[in-house]
Amino acid sequence: MSDNTAILAGYTKELLAEGGPYSLHLFVKPDADLDGRFKAYDADECEWIRVNGWLFVFETIADYSAEAMPILTAIERALGSQATRGEG
Repeated sequence: MSDNTAILAGYTKELLAEGGPYSLHLFVKPDADLDGRFKAYDADECEWIRVNGWLFVFETIADYSAEAMPILTAIERALGSQATRGEG
């Protein structure tokens, strides 16, 4: 599994999580409640985990959602129109 797998699954927000002796490189859903318990993709271990958010301090690295990256939406529209015309 890779970071791309997480992004394609909708886990488009990349975070660093620091808590006590732990440091995690995560991908989460944009609407994840970081103060609660949530599912995340651990980019270092390449596995899905559950995180107790109240134990960590988070720093956002990037947001790969279509809303945050409008160029992706434009590219997807262009590719989609080519596919429907049989050009792609």
